[in-house]
Amino acid sequence: MFAFPNSGSGRAHGYVLEWEGDAVLGPTTGSDILSGGDGSDILFGTDGIQDTFLFLSGETGIDEINNLTVAENDAIDISDLLTGYTGADSDINDFVRFTNSGANSLLQVDANGTTGGENFVTIAQVNGVNDLDAAALLHSGGIIV
Repeated sequence: MFAFPNSGSGRAHGYVLEWEGDAVLGPTTGSDILSGGDGSDILFGTDGIQDTFLFLSGETGIDEINNLTVAENDAIDISDLLTGYTGADSDINDFVRFTNSGANSLLQVDANGTTGGENFVTIAQVNGVNDLDAAALLHSGGIIV
């Protein structure tokens, strides 16, 4: 499910497109938020616009992220997944890590960081991208906590 912006009257309008399926496509203009919801889904960002890939607490599955481009201010929003992350007082690497898997990266999250020991869970595969750094992405706005 995702929303498209609509302009023209000076008032903010939009609509939501929802369907049963495994692929979520971003719009061709503006910016968008892509969320697969429950289950394993394939999320497609759009060239030339700002994409935000949203993950919510309670969702299951491992989503595939396609076309994550930090230079276009694309971001992964995991703010709903983390408990105990407090910005300057927390080390993002206690909560998020990326591991290379062939030509892709696996996004792994430990919802409560060091509390209760290490418990990273894979929530997404970022296709076509290797060597992602959680701290660098956080600093650039590529990860929203």
